[in-house]
Amino acid sequence: MLVASQWIFLISCLAAIATDFLFRRVFNWLIVLLLAVKLALMLSGVHIPAVLSPAWRETGLGLLLALVFLVPLYGFRMMGAGDVKYFAVLGCWLGPEGLLPVWLLGSVAAGVHALVVMTCRAPHIAGVLAQGSTLLERAGDFAAWRRMRDWRDSIRQGRRGIPYAAYLAAAALIYVFLQ
Repeated sequence: MLVASQWIFLISCLAAIATDFLFRRVFNWLIVLLLAVKLALMLSGVHIPAVLSPAWRETGLGLLLALVFLVPLYGFRMMGAGDVKYFAVLGCWLGPEGLLPVWLLGSVAAGVHALVVMTCRAPHIAGVLAQGSTLLERAGDFAAWRRMRDWRDSIRQGRRGIPYAAYLAAAALIYVFLQ
């Protein structure tokens, strides 16, 4: 049986996965909401499982370590700001002991995604995929699909990177619920 804090964590990770895959961004409102909810849970005295870092010291240390390790990657433009902020929120929720396994698992998954993208962009494979996508576009050329794609693209604003925060969120779910 899941407790309230686990439900909140589950729903928030699913929201991060959805927004990062769809729009290639983790919205600031989600980051602020997750930090506020974690603070409210800790202040209210609600039962928080050990895997979700119930102590103030671990919460702060997890947040700080996440920022220390990923802000330099953002500075070198190797990672988006949303990914860094989301990892800091995960550090707040999981504490320092949860960061390493989540980071490793999320990075492996994002690396596989990057390899697939690079392979699909190879000239000989891209031609075959382009033929298939043209057929799919013709088969599904409905006005509603075009409107949804245009809406998604307007929010995405040209972002094309790997949805790293989504993979971190998936890794965090695996870490929390397999404990």
